[in-house]
Amino acid sequence: MARVYRGRRKLPMVKMEKASNLQVTFSKRKCGLFKKASELCTLCGVEIGVLVFSPSRKVFSFGNPDIKSVINRFENYLHGPFMFFEDGPNTTIQDLNSQLTQELAKLKVEKEKKKFLDKIRNKREEIEKWWENPPNQLDLPQTTCLISVLENLRMELGTQPSQPSQAIVPQNCYGGSYNNIFGGDNIDLFDQGIMFDVNALNYDPNMVIPNYGN
Repeated sequence: MARVYRGRRKLPMVKMEKASNLQVTFSKRKCGLFKKASELCTLCGVEIGVLVFSPSRKVFSFGNPDIKSVINRFENYLHGPFMFFEDGPNTTIQDLNSQLTQELAKLKVEKEKKKFLDKIRNKREEIEKWWENPPNQLDLPQTTCLISVLENLRMELGTQPSQPSQAIVPQNCYGGSYNNIFGGDNIDLFDQGIMFDVNALNYDPNMVIPNYGN
């Protein structure tokens, strides 16, 4: 009867039950493992150590350059200054991430401050030049102040027509401050001696100012 060959079969990754098969497989796989370790040393120039205990508790080793020097280097690595070198990069990255988070938080705060200051500056510019707006855009306090200024200007022009057609804003207009008109900011309109340009208002000396007091 002819012998039937089944060819190479893939063995399942489970522990073998027969002791004889187990020992034979261990011997073959051990040689293959040491061969792969030797190839790795040749190709990459690394130092490597492999310790294997057989099912019968015998020890087999492979080392390049030798197993003892590899073990000594490993022990020195665990108890020597190389441990700090291993942890160093991770610690540095954590510190840098912490600093980056703090700087981003500071940048966010500075942006909020800039936004707030820009808003205040824009409001101040609007308040300081409110008289340049069209009359229909003025509110009641602004209209009252402008009428008071024009009335005083008309009286001054009637008594002293030779003086230049400019007048300083009266100090008693809003008590020297303009408050709660734009967002509740108290900004002094007269701290820098703001001047009204009569020509910018298209002032007519013959214009009759309505009397809102009656």
